[in-house]
Amino acid sequence: MNTILNVAQIATGVAAVISIFFTMYVYRSQKLDNQVAIAMNISSWNIEMSQSEQEELANKANPDFFNGNDNVEWHNAPNCHNTTMNNNSFPVYNLIIAFVPNYFDLNDTDSLSQKYQHFYYEVLTPGKTMTDFVNDHSMGNGSLVPELYFTDNNNIQWHRSKNGTLKKTTYIDKAVNLGIILKHS
Repeated sequence: MNTILNVAQIATGVAAVISIFFTMYVYRSQKLDNQVAIAMNISSWNIEMSQSEQEELANKANPDFFNGNDNVEWHNAPNCHNTTMNNNSFPVYNLIIAFVPNYFDLNDTDSLSQKYQHFYYEVLTPGKTMTDFVNDHSMGNGSLVPELYFTDNNNIQWHRSKNGTLKKTTYIDKAVNLGIILKHS
């Protein structure tokens, strides 16, 4: 009888340990799923401006040129809208939109570089933000597409690549070193 009782106690102990590990696994999995779900609600896409909008902005950017002075420097006016959407019920922080060529194969934070256009928003509230930018088209239908860097309400830093891949990253220090973001305390 003692042997059966000992085996039952050992089996109960093993089942309790397995149950604890399973509970921890499920909790961690749900926590990670929730983090990703929050980050998935941040998106960005480009919309080409109409010809009349482009002409109006070019006129504003180059008034001397349009007034007959051909000896002034030409400034490229925006020709594209970027819409960035936060579908969460809370803001995200330190949003950087980096416009990179669609044909470049970039790794991690390569798009945080001096050679690309960047726009920085300290806070992206729920809703959408419009950004006008110059989208230079090259031969072969090359164009600029957005990559996003942002920090969610749990202080997790994210990178959404131009092809939509989402992953945790650290970008604040690199952005500060490049002067995209001012130093944080």
